Amino acid sequence: MSPNFVASEMSIKDLLTHRTGFMNTDLSLITMPANITRENYASRLKYLPQAQPFRDVWSYNNFMYMIAGHVAEVIGGKKFEELIKEKIWDPLGMNASIFLDDVSSRDDHFANPYFKVNETLSFNEDDFLLYRLGEFSPAGGLCSSPKDLSKWLLFLLGNGTTEDGLTLIDKTVFDEMFEPHVSLPRKVMTRYSVERPFPVVSLTAWYGYAWLGRNYRGYKSVFHTGSLHAYSTIASLYPQSKSGFFMMVNGPWPIKFRKDLEPLSYILSDILLQEDPWLNASTICTFPEPWEEQPSAKNQTETEMPADDYDATPCIGDYGHRIYGDITINYFVNESLSFKLNSVGFGNLTLLFSENSTFRIDFGGRLSLVFGANCEARFDEQSEGLGISLVRNGAVLNKGYGKARLDPPVAFDEFTVSNIGSTTKAFTAALIGVLITESKQKNGSLGWTSKVADIIGSNFQMSSNFVTSEMTIKDLLIHRTGAKTQDFPIITLLANITTERYARLGEFSPTGGLWSSAKDLSKWMTFLLGNGTTENGYTLIKKNVFDEMFKPHISLPSGVIDVFSLIKPFPVVSSTSWYGYAWFGRNYRGYRTIFHTGSYHAYTTVTSLHPQAKSGFFLFVNGPWPISYNRDLEPLSYFIADILLQEEPWLNVSTVCTFPEPWKERPAPRNNTDDKLPADDYDVSRYLGHYGHRLNGEVVISEGSPYSKMSFQVNSVGEGNLTLMSLNTSTFRMDFTGGLALVFGSSCTAQFDDVSNDRFQKLQLNCFGSFDYQREEYGSFRDKIPNGHKVPHPCNPSTIWSGVGHKAQGGGGERNPFGLDFYSQGKTWTNGLCRKDSDGDGKTNGEELGDPDCEWSPNSVPKSTVSLSHPGVCEPLNDPKCAGKNDFLQCDSTPSCNMEGDTIFQTLTFPSTTVPAVETNYYCMTFDLRTDGDYHLIATKPVIKNSNVVHHMLLYGCEDNVNATDKPEKCGMAKENCRHLIGLWAVGLDGDCLHKDAGFKVGINGFKKATLEIHWNNPEKRADYTDGSGLHIFLTKTLRKYDAGVLMVGQNYINIPPRSPQVVVKANCSSSDTSRFIVNGPIYLTSALNHMHYLGREMKMEHYRNNEKLRDLTDEADYSYDSPKSFP
Repeated sequence: MSPNFVASEMSIKDLLTHRTGFMNTDLSLITMPANITRENYASRLKYLPQAQPFRDVWSYNNFMYMIAGHVAEVIGGKKFEELIKEKIWDPLGMNASIFLDDVSSRDDHFANPYFKVNETLSFNEDDFLLYRLGEFSPAGGLCSSPKDLSKWLLFLLGNGTTEDGLTLIDKTVFDEMFEPHVSLPRKVMTRYSVERPFPVVSLTAWYGYAWLGRNYRGYKSVFHTGSLHAYSTIASLYPQSKSGFFMMVNGPWPIKFRKDLEPLSYILSDILLQEDPWLNASTICTFPEPWEEQPSAKNQTETEMPADDYDATPCIGDYGHRIYGDITINYFVNESLSFKLNSVGFGNLTLLFSENSTFRIDFGGRLSLVFGANCEARFDEQSEGLGISLVRNGAVLNKGYGKARLDPPVAFDEFTVSNIGSTTKAFTAALIGVLITESKQKNGSLGWTSKVADIIGSNFQMSSNFVTSEMTIKDLLIHRTGAKTQDFPIITLLANITTERYARLGEFSPTGGLWSSAKDLSKWMTFLLGNGTTENGYTLIKKNVFDEMFKPHISLPSGVIDVFSLIKPFPVVSSTSWYGYAWFGRNYRGYRTIFHTGSYHAYTTVTSLHPQAKSGFFLFVNGPWPISYNRDLEPLSYFIADILLQEEPWLNVSTVCTFPEPWKERPAPRNNTDDKLPADDYDVSRYLGHYGHRLNGEVVISEGSPYSKMSFQVNSVGEGNLTLMSLNTSTFRMDFTGGLALVFGSSCTAQFDDVSNDRFQKLQLNCFGSFDYQREEYGSFRDKIPNGHKVPHPCNPSTIWSGVGHKAQGGGGERNPFGLDFYSQGKTWTNGLCRKDSDGDGKTNGEELGDPDCEWSPNSVPKSTVSLSHPGVCEPLNDPKCAGKNDFLQCDSTPSCNMEGDTIFQTLTFPSTTVPAVETNYYCMTFDLRTDGDYHLIATKPVIKNSNVVHHMLLYGCEDNVNATDKPEKCGMAKENCRHLIGLWAVGLDGDCLHKDAGFKVGINGFKKATLEIHWNNPEKRADYTDGSGLHIFLTKTLRKYDAGVLMVGQNYINIPPRSPQVVVKANCSSSDTSRFIVNGPIYLTSALNHMHYLGREMKMEHYRNNEKLRDLTDEADYSYDSPKSFP
């Protein structure tokens, strides 16, 4: 359901009292969507629009009673139909009652429904197609007889007790059903009430649990009506007089309650209440005359249809909704349209209004009698949302239009929170104004012209010392610093730049990161129009400080003036000429106006204040991108401004949509035809690598994609492919993927320059400006810190932590605390970085890396090369001061092995082998194992020859037909016929020791061959690495009590839809599966290990027996492929 609050708070009472606020779905009930169960509907409620505020308004909804029926099913553990029979009908003896869909139970006593056709009663067997309620039975699918219903009435009048004295509903529970729970809307009250000039009074005012409540002639009464086409009914109870009635008819349709059943119900009520009837044989037929005129018959005369030159081709197709069902639109004859709606709705569409693609729905068959000519179909593009807030002389209007979200649909209203883009800047300026006011109240010196360097300190650094020392708050706010725009890094999201370090880099929220609603923004405008004083009279910004914000401080360039101004031939003049503190200034039709626009992709906004008229507005939309302010929002802003200024609008419904026409031609759409591109016959190796800039962020150029020879990654979210434009200038078009393709289109380029060692060293991206980057190499980072190639692994000091600045030992991915500080210092070893204690263990980074006096420089020898420790990991690991600081580190301690006295070991290592100059390598080699008897493999220990590249090793037992090999070969992640995992090692492990009672069978009756797989991780892509690592395996002839084995369970085929933020995959290894390989006797689980690849984020494995969960075997909320963890 949506929003989450409604889903979490909705109660059974809300369902039964029609106060959920959800839109009614009677068209679905009538036309019957196929193959959707009540359970399905319950899970799809989030797709049902919220038509009214939750719990605020009574809004009749058959759909929600169907959901109430499903609630009963969940509670009772049986189908609704079974529960009604078991819990109600059978105890009451209602033996003739059936469900409308139960065709087999209809007998000679079943009443057929009749339609009135040409003044003749008509019934066809096919009519019952209209009476299949299916899953909607809880809302209206019961059929009963007068005899059975008398038992139902006696049960209700007996306060939930049957004629036999059996209490089915507790008295307190029963009474609650007939209490007033929600007031009725005025329209409903009027429909079911009679008062003057009628001779009696009957006031209907409330609703209980499926009962309307009224006072009829002084008697409390509960009643309800019902209608399903030709079947109509009314039930009424008078508890005080222990009386009631049920009345039902089977046609002819159309039946009008007010005219046909209501007067008869009053006669029956008077008889039961022993009151003199106020209706007689004549007035019962003329009702509501003579007291009130009969409602005039609706004029069904067809209006003149528009000319049939409408192109209906875009309307053709299949449409669907997860609750309303499916509708298919096709051509019929003479290019008119036909439709098929769910199971029984069909007919033709007749054009009514071509300008908004509206058609009359002409149903075929009996539904033409049900709906008449009252239904319309309108084709439209999906509507984005618009929020609007108007303020004038203290009066406020907040509204929303369209959709805040399309799937599931959520209306855009005054409470909808949306991004307000660059209008955020005014809040930033106001915040500083508040701080200046507070400073002055304390006799402080802070002001608009205070220098930034004096406030931030030495960390504030601009491109020159003069600019750094002279720049003021005013310079920042009026955009006169002269610094290059940073929109591209903002859009692509620089990673790991925090507020403290952004004193010189700038964190971007103050420029456009605020989200607000129309309701909140009306308070903001009231505050601004009140000169810095809130509605409660509290002054946040002193008057002289406030006034400074809205003065002209800098003239605008002519290009900006042209964008935001109107001159002839427009019929009015709007001259924009200056900028204040986050506000543009202009003169619109003689009124001084301040305004600002904002845009962040699909979010676009404009706000304007007219101080003389004490008025202003805020407009904001959530799409669709691309939005043009001048075409889409500017004309609407003029129209609203005229209303607030009480000027005659110069734009109308037509010209507000054609603006700037008819006064000025619309800009021609950009030609996006691709130029002829050169052939892709170039060497990509010169371009590949990492490029960086301290302010612009990082660019990674990689080899190969399905669409081009090279791909790129800019900061966190900018990714795509490179298409060669010019080999002479080394220029490529940047083809962004995902949402940024809509933002940038094909307007961005990447140009490489400055070749050294046959590789480009510089990269310039031209996208919303030009941005320069310098080549950076992964391996060079370790060269930039003392002892960068000797940092020990905290869990296993005999191995090296290659990615010193990363959480993963092999590098890549998220940075650890030292990596974040290293990045903030421009990836250089500075005095500040040396003296900082990044990991919080009490030792400076210099002390941990062998440069305690902070004297080291690149290419020099550090003061110490021994007793080093990791600057990004708090140590000792078990020290209380390190609690919570090393959550990314997983140290699996290997217990000491209790080895039998005859234990021997066999060494399985690669010969010295060149490691390929690519990042990820899997190589395998198959070895002969001992076959001079039967052994148990009880332990393994790593033999590490090159800690720079060895990531992990796996040892697989093989089938007998596998041959040994004499050298490593490139392989997948498991060789065919060698799939039995019998040993493993990963960075951080010192070895593996099996349970004291188990071992892997090796030898005559066990594995005779084993394949060793080594994963080499070579992110530097160095060609000079070699490795000869492997494993010692420990064997004993003293066989242990149990043979060890490894059971692999999981999901082989995983479907990840495009652009999915996350996908949850569940797999079940059932008892029927495990029984196929489990031998007689118990199996003991000694350890468990999760395994996914780089897309994996979280994993859990659960153990069940007899459908009862025993325990979690594994549970990793932050899974890391690079740091495998064993669970004992």
